[in-house]
Amino acid sequence: MGIVEDIQLISESVHKTLDLMAFNEKLGKDFEDFIKRFEIQISTQKELTQIMFFYLFESRMHTGMSPFNYLKDEKLLDEKICDAFADSFTSIFQVTKIKQNSLCVNSLVNEKEYELTTLSKTSNFRGLGQKDYIEARVIKFNDTYFVLDILTVIPSSKCFIALSNGISHLVKNPKKIYWDNKEKFKEFEEISDVMTKSFVKCTGSHCTITSNKLADGLLQHFNFYHHNLLPEGDKLENWLTDNYSLEYADIEKLKSESVSDNTFDNLAGGFSAHKADYNVGYWVDDELGIFIIPNLGTFFEIFKNENHKIKNWKECVVEFLNLDKIPLSVIEEAFKINKGALEIFNEATGEKIESKEQLTTQYKPDYLSGKRFSPTLVLYNSKLFQDIFDEIDRIESKQNIELQAKTVGRNEPCPCGSGKKYKNCCGK
Repeated sequence: MGIVEDIQLISESVHKTLDLMAFNEKLGKDFEDFIKRFEIQISTQKELTQIMFFYLFESRMHTGMSPFNYLKDEKLLDEKICDAFADSFTSIFQVTKIKQNSLCVNSLVNEKEYELTTLSKTSNFRGLGQKDYIEARVIKFNDTYFVLDILTVIPSSKCFIALSNGISHLVKNPKKIYWDNKEKFKEFEEISDVMTKSFVKCTGSHCTITSNKLADGLLQHFNFYHHNLLPEGDKLENWLTDNYSLEYADIEKLKSESVSDNTFDNLAGGFSAHKADYNVGYWVDDELGIFIIPNLGTFFEIFKNENHKIKNWKECVVEFLNLDKIPLSVIEEAFKINKGALEIFNEATGEKIESKEQLTTQYKPDYLSGKRFSPTLVLYNSKLFQDIFDEIDRIESKQNIELQAKTVGRNEPCPCGSGKKYKNCCGK
């Protein structure tokens, strides 16, 4: 098959899949449950289509299976197309060249360059220019990369927004950094091994729980320790306490209420900005890295305490099952703490899961299908993370120059230090 035939097959398969969501009873029922579970409000056909795409490409059915793997197993859609759709990749791309039927781009997330074939002529993307950014869903089919959907266009002048959105992608799905990038995967395997051993040596434990008020300091302490830059007097015990709250904290609600909320808040720090008192755990998974998990002490206490005497304990258990950033090893630890853990999970979810294997298959499939390194490990070792701080420095420097320029004459040396006159440099 040629490119034209592939485009036709992909387009037809997208439309067929949307039709199947309306006429296939199991898929349709699962989609309805998805809408109810997340309390999604839909008022227009465009919104319905957008939610359908999100459900198909970004979520799982309640069984833990990708909707496209279900369609493949039921032989409702071409097997090869299903595999390509299930492995789709959503990223922030910077456009480097625009051709008649394709876009040459650089992915900010997995740090690779691509030529993306569009399903329609690029003349349809009016206003899109070189150096602009797009948030796009891409699939690889017959060794060609196709744009399924352009979700957002970000002008080149909004670099900080593009970088922030790229970081959001990494936080939500760390596996994206090594999608289609084997070299990057090997690199993170090596980094993970070094950092996990260093953290255990620093703290003396695979599980360190402290108050949210001290959690940021603990991370900074480890960072200094790891790079042999530990200041005199900065001791581990400064950042540890047994006096932390076991009350479940709704982190999303706290983030929305926080006056200092930003892209990085509650990722690997920023916990001390919250007025509420709760616990934060540093969990070391030997293969996947260091996970920073709010309410980790609460979660483990639920399984230690036979009566689960913790307010909103069910919400805590369900959250730990549903959050992709909670690794499988944490769930397995609950079974080590309490032999009757499955009963606690079932009571919290209202389900009747029959085994630990069924539970993990349904709720943690990404950890069973391959390595999913911790968001902290991925983010702090990504080019994207460094780029956004460079951009912050650039913005602050520009603001300082503009401030200084108010007192500088046009014929005087430019405050940026270039040696040129202000009128021929930043004052243009």
